[in-house]
Amino acid sequence: MASPARLADGAADSERQPLLPAGSPRAPSSAAGSPSSSPPPPPLAGYPLSVSRTFSVLLVIFTLSMLCTSIASYLPDLVRITHRDRAGGGGGGGTGTGARFSATLGLRQLCIVEDPQTQLCRRFPEGGQCALRDPAQPGWQGWDLPADVCTRWLNLQYVQDAMLLFGGVAWLAYVGMITAVSRLASVGIVAWCTLLHAVCGITLMVQVVRTKRDTLDALRRGGLPPTTQYGYAFSLNLTAWMLDLSLLVALALTLLLRRRTLLTPSASTISLAPTPRD
Repeated sequence: MASPARLADGAADSERQPLLPAGSPRAPSSAAGSPSSSPPPPPLAGYPLSVSRTFSVLLVIFTLSMLCTSIASYLPDLVRITHRDRAGGGGGGGTGTGARFSATLGLRQLCIVEDPQTQLCRRFPEGGQCALRDPAQPGWQGWDLPADVCTRWLNLQYVQDAMLLFGGVAWLAYVGMITAVSRLASVGIVAWCTLLHAVCGITLMVQVVRTKRDTLDALRRGGLPPTTQYGYAFSLNLTAWMLDLSLLVALALTLLLRRRTLLTPSASTISLAPTPRD
């Protein structure tokens, strides 16, 4: 049986110690006269790290899309045209030499390859004219495109320039989405500029398909029908457009699933922040 003095000491200790829930560890006693120190808060940022990592991945994907767009803009290989002239009599505008003629058309440049293997590259269209031949050679006169088709090739350059403009603004906005400070101002720019970049991409490809068909029809009216096919620049534009679509889907899912943590600081950070004591 405990003595009265020991019971009194236990009662005094219970008055000095705060009551803790059952099963909770007892906090270590602090020095006399100093306030009890709370454990340091965990190193949490104002925004979750996974959000910044997500937008870093989206930035890498959009960088690949912009690389495809930029290379396709200056690569003279959007549409390929091949024709072998008729040997003997030069009917239909041909030279009658049986020579093989091939040309690769880009949005800004035209490259002509004639026998022997000599390649001539120049600006296309040039001076508002679309002459698919070497001006220094008599050549095959049927390779000149009509004015309406030539104007359509010029309009494709403006669509490509719009893609580069919207893509450049979107890329800077993706960089801003990585940091929490500029994320609020960059969300709308990223969404709209990525959408406009994708719209310009699909518009460009549809117009290229249509212009390729009209170019082939114009060349058929000038003589023997050549063969046409799409080049590497068209494949790069198609790749950029598919990357844009995947980015739009990923961006929509990110904004939908993380709308509470994207634009406002984390609630856990606020609750765990140390509060000064009087």
